[in-house]
Amino acid sequence: MISNFDLSHVVLKNLYELGIRQLVVCAGARNAPLVFAAQKLNSAFPFQITSYFEERSAAFYALGLIRATQAPVAVITTSGTAAAELLPAVIEAYYQRSPLVVVTADRPKNYRGSAAPQSIEQIGLFSRYVEKVFDLDQNQTFQLQSLSLKSPVHLNVCFDEPLIDTSTPNVQVPTFLKPQFNFDEKARSVDFGKIRKPFVIATDFSDSKIQSTKDIMLKWQAPIYFESLSPLRNDPDLQHLKIKSSDLIIKSAFQGGLFDSIIRIGAVPTLRFWRDLEKEFSSVPVIQFTDLGFSGLARDSKVHTLAEMTTVKDFNFARESASELNGFFEADRKLHNRKIELVQKYPSAEPSLVNQLSADFSDFPVYLGNSLPIRLWDSFSTSSSTCGPVYANRGANGIDGQLSTFIGWAASRPKSMAVVGDLTALYDLASLGLSDKIKNQWIFILNNQGGRIFDRVFKGNKTFLNTQLVNFRGFADLWKVPFFQVSKPSDIQNLQTTVQASNLSGGVKLVEIVVDIEQTNLFWDEWDQACNNLKF
Repeated sequence: MISNFDLSHVVLKNLYELGIRQLVVCAGARNAPLVFAAQKLNSAFPFQITSYFEERSAAFYALGLIRATQAPVAVITTSGTAAAELLPAVIEAYYQRSPLVVVTADRPKNYRGSAAPQSIEQIGLFSRYVEKVFDLDQNQTFQLQSLSLKSPVHLNVCFDEPLIDTSTPNVQVPTFLKPQFNFDEKARSVDFGKIRKPFVIATDFSDSKIQSTKDIMLKWQAPIYFESLSPLRNDPDLQHLKIKSSDLIIKSAFQGGLFDSIIRIGAVPTLRFWRDLEKEFSSVPVIQFTDLGFSGLARDSKVHTLAEMTTVKDFNFARESASELNGFFEADRKLHNRKIELVQKYPSAEPSLVNQLSADFSDFPVYLGNSLPIRLWDSFSTSSSTCGPVYANRGANGIDGQLSTFIGWAASRPKSMAVVGDLTALYDLASLGLSDKIKNQWIFILNNQGGRIFDRVFKGNKTFLNTQLVNFRGFADLWKVPFFQVSKPSDIQNLQTTVQASNLSGGVKLVEIVVDIEQTNLFWDEWDQACNNLKF
C-alpha cells in the first residue's frame, strides 16, 4: 500500500504526461491530498492552478481554457455531490470532443452504498460521456492505458484518513496511463453521385482546415449559409456565395426546387432548417463533413471527416439555367435590404440592438450564448463585422455554464465580449467570481424579461417564457464589477468612450441591454411577413 501523497504524486505525474498544464481546483477535505501534493511538487510539475469554490462553473471555465489553448485541462473536486456538479460540463465536452479530465476525490471503496457523509456512487456517474474511468486507491495495480482524449476522462481517486501524510520510503511512482493520440484517420473517397444542386451549411471547424475548406468551396461554387461560428464567414473571396439575409430563405428555396441536397461542413448547425430536415424535408440527401463524428440528425445521412472533402470525385454541380441562382441571390439581396429597413424603423428592437452591438464592437472576438443570442447574431450582426474568432458551446446546446466558459475562453485574450440572454446569466451567477482572470472583456446581457425564443415557438403561451423582472445591477454589485445599462443604439455607440473616460478599460464590464418588447414584437411581425412572402 502506498500513501495518499504517493497516490496523488501518481495522478499529478500522469496528468502532466497527458499534456495538461492547467488545473482548476475546487478544494475540499477529501481532495486535500491532491491539493497539497500539487503545491509541494510544483517544481516537478509546474501546473498553472486556478482555485474556485463552485464546481459547475469551474468545469465550464475549464472548457473555455481548452478551447483557448487547444490542450487538455483537469478539474479536481472533493467527493459527493461536488463530483455530480461536473456532469453538465462533461456532457458538453463529450459532444464537443474536448479533452476535459475530471479528477474526483472519493472515500475508500468500502464506504460505497453506506450513505456515509460525502459518499455517493461516483463510479459510473458520467455514464457514456467519458472515454475511460479509472477507479484508484492505494492498493491499485497500475496498467498502461491508451487514451485518445477525444472524449472526457474520469479519474476517481479514493483517499483514506489521515488525509495528509508523506511519501512512503522506497516506493517507485508508477505510470497508469499513457496517451496515444491518433487524430489522423485515413480519408475515404467520397462520391456525390447524382447530386447536382447542393446547398452548403458551414459552421464551426478547426482553424487548421480553413484553407483546404475554402479551396473546396471555391471549387464547388455552391451557395453557402455561414453561421456565426464559421471561421470563413467573412472571407472576402467567398462573399459572392454567401447568403446574407436569413436562414429562412433556405426553406423557401427548397420548397421551390432550387436545391436538391445539403452539404454540412463543421459542427452541428444552429439554424431552424436543420431541424426541418428531420420531417418536412426528410427526403433531402444530407452529406456531412465533420470531425466530431456526430450526424446531428435522427435519420440516415452520410458522415465524412473534413479531410475527406478533398477526395470528392464529382464536382459537376451543373444547373439547367444559371438564372435560377441569379434569382435566388436577388431575392436574398432584397430580403437583406428589408432587414436593414426594419433595423432603422425599430431601433430599440432586440434584433436592431444586436445589429448595433456588432457594428460598434466589430473588432472584438465574440462568445455567443445559446438559445436566442446565437440566432440573433447569425441573422442580424453586421456583415462588415471583422470580429475574428466567434465561439459558443454547441455540444449539448444548453444555457448553463455559458459565462464561466466565456471567462476561460477569454482569459488569454487582450479583449473579447460575450453576448448572452437574461436566463442564461441567471443560470451562471457564480461565474463572475472568476472574472479577475480576464482583462478588457465585456459581458452583454440581453434582458427581454424571459425566454423570448419560446414566445415565437409557442405563441401566446406565457408558461414557456419563464418571465423575470430582474435588474442585473445587483449581479454586478455582488462581484464588484462595473455596470452599465443601455436601451437604444446611441447608448451602445457611446459605451466604449464612456468606459475610457471613466478609466475602466481594464477588467470585465457588465452591460445590461434592456430590450423594447413592443418594438421587438412589431419587428418580428414584419420580418416574418417578409420571409413568408418568399417564393421561388
